[in-house]
Formats: sequence, C-alpha cells, structure tokens
Amino acid sequence: MPDEKDPMDAEVEGFEAPPAAPPAAPPAPPKAVGGLKPRPGRPAPPPPAKPSKLKGYLMLGILVSTVVLTGAIAYKVYIRLFAKHKAAVNIEAEGKAAMDQAIDAQKEIFRAESNVWIKGESLSAATAVMIQDKLEELRASEERIKDLLDLLHAKKAEESGDWDVLVNNSLLVKLWILDATDLLEGGLKDTNYAGLYIPMYRTMDTLSKTQKELKEILGQRDALLAQNDADVRAKTRSRIKDLETKFAALRDKLNDLNDYIKKGLAREDLSPKIIKELDELRDEAAKAQMSFKQAGMLRQDFRE
Repeated sequence: MPDEKDPMDAEVEGFEAPPAAPPAAPPAPPKAVGGLKPRPGRPAPPPPAKPSKLKGYLMLGILVSTVVLTGAIAYKVYIRLFAKHKAAVNIEAEGKAAMDQAIDAQKEIFRAESNVWIKGESLSAATAVMIQDKLEELRASEERIKDLLDLLHAKKAEESGDWDVLVNNSLLVKLWILDATDLLEGGLKDTNYAGLYIPMYRTMDTLSKTQKELKEILGQRDALLAQNDADVRAKTRSRIKDLETKFAALRDKLNDLNDYIKKGLAREDLSPKIIKELDELRDEAAKAQMSFKQAGMLRQDFRE
C-alpha cells in the first residue's frame, strides 16, 4: 500500500523560503553643517619617549642637593638654639678669645689709619688689602660673639654678667666693622676718606690748630688795639670771622659723626660708657662751640 502523504508535509514541500536580506550598507559619513566640512579625527599620540639617563641623573642630583642643604640648615639652627653640647662651652673664655682677636685686628687697621692724620700719608693699595684681611677677622669675631649670645639666649641667661659683656663687646666690634667697611667702600683715591676714625681725628686735629690760631690773636689783642689803626682792625676782624666759620663747621662735623655711630649701629640709646668715641665727640663738639662763642666776642673788640 503506497504511503500516504501527510497534508502538512505537502504544505512544507510546497513552501518556498523567502530570499535572503541584502547586506547592511556602511554608515554614511557625517553631513556637513552650514557648509563646513566635518573635522577629521586626530591621530593617536605617539607613546611617551623613554626619559634619558642624563635627565634622570640631573633630577637625582637636584633632589640629593636639596635634601643635603635642608639638613645642613636645620642642623645649624638646631646647634645654635637647642643643642646641648657634650663639652660645656666656657662663655667667658670663648668671649674673651673672640674679643682679643678683634682687638688685635683693630689695632692693625687703626695704626694704618692714624698715618693719615699724624703723618699726612695716603692709604696705599697694599694697605687696603691689609685692612680687608683684618676686616674679615673682625667679622669672624663678631660672628663668634653672636653664637655665644645665642647660646645664652637658649639657656634664658640674658640677665647674666656674661650677656652684658658680650653685648657691649659686640657693639664695639660692629663699630670697627662699620668704620673699615665704609673706608674701603668709599674708595682710597679720594683722600677725604669715609668711615669714622680718619674723619674724626682729622677734625679734632684741625680743631686743635684752629684753637691755637685763636689763642694767638687773643694774646695780641691789646697790642693790636693799641695801634689804633683802622686797617689793622679790619684785617683782624676778618681773620676772626674766618675762625668763627671754621669753628661752626668743625662743631657740626663732630655732631654728624656722633649721629653716624648711632645710626650705623642702629642704636639711638648708645651710652658713652660703652662707646668711648661718643664721649670724645661730645667733648670736642663742646670745645668747638665754646671757641665759636669766644671768637664772636673777640671780634666785637675790633668792630669799626
């Protein structure tokens, strides 16, 4: 008996599969907007280059130098302010040694300076070199005294006798440094030397000579007046007037040097007990003022 076909099989056999869908079209490029062409995409950046060894060494050197310098600064600050030395520092002995060094250096500088007003000599280039060397010794002494003051401050010993001695010595050394520094910076070609000691003792020397001249006129006063000569009177009066002008200028110069010390050390309250030069300047300025008045009174005796 022939096989009978299932009606469902017949339908399957008569069924034709639909044709396959065509492949998808590639995406359309972006359309231009407003007539402008689309911006092309940026290419990917190249991979970073491997750092050179030289640059690495340089960076390492900078890092190491920074660490070392920071450590050195911190150590110096610590030593100055907080460190307790294994060996106790003899403040009195150390301070005396620093001051002795400063005194020896100042003696050499002052000896060279004094030749200017005593012998009338000029400072040579070789003398300037010597002064510069001694100036460095003064600065070293001043630095050591400052270190000792820092140690006392760390111990809260500002009320001690050592503190007062060091402060006074520090002021003296700073004055010597001020004088030598300004002398060298003022130059040696101009014989109107800067600083303190050359202008100070030159002025005092000039004052002494001017006082002698006034004394001579005082000794001749009666004899000059007895001549009863108008021409003699006029010449003497003019001479005395010149002396008055000199005395006033010398007085002002001495007062200016007094101010120079106080301003240079930034201490308006300085005592002559500490800086003897202040006492000398004050006394000499008073002598100049007294001579100025004396000359004025004498000039009246020779009025017309």
